[in-house]
Amino acid sequence: MILLLAKLEKTKKQIKNVTIFWKMFIKILAIGKINNSPYQDIFNLYHKRIKWNINIKELEIKENSKKIPEKIIIEKEEKLFLENITDDTILICLDSRGKILSTEDFSEMINNYRESSHKICFAIGGASGFGQKIRKRANHIISFGKITLPHLMARAVLIEQIYRSYTIINNHPYHNGH
Repeated sequence: MILLLAKLEKTKKQIKNVTIFWKMFIKILAIGKINNSPYQDIFNLYHKRIKWNINIKELEIKENSKKIPEKIIIEKEEKLFLENITDDTILICLDSRGKILSTEDFSEMINNYRESSHKICFAIGGASGFGQKIRKRANHIISFGKITLPHLMARAVLIEQIYRSYTIINNHPYHNGH
């Protein structure tokens, strides 16, 4: 009987962990490849620490973008983003002109969507920024400050902030508020 109760308790914990795992689904859409970059190591370090399901999809325009007018690049990138976002997904665009959030505000935003079982998609645009269709579709447009970051560094900062949010939500000592 005790063995049966112990197995039942273990099963309850496993089910609870699975529920938490599936409650939070984050997708990161980004223009360009991160392969063979020091930023990839930083990204992977934090990605491995997070127990939530996080998927990154790198988007690329097939043609040589140096020969294409900026307006066309924005339209092509916009099309790629929209093809990879479902209607029920919360879209959060990272843009230097977006709203600056504190880490705590960022964490609260993620936690609110986690508690309501929403899927979140973070979008990191190309060098030309986002087109109007994406800006209209976005639920939030946020910034990591008034500085301009290289897109690969923005990915590393994003994954660290997601990890930091994960630790805040789970009362882990990683974030001490400074």
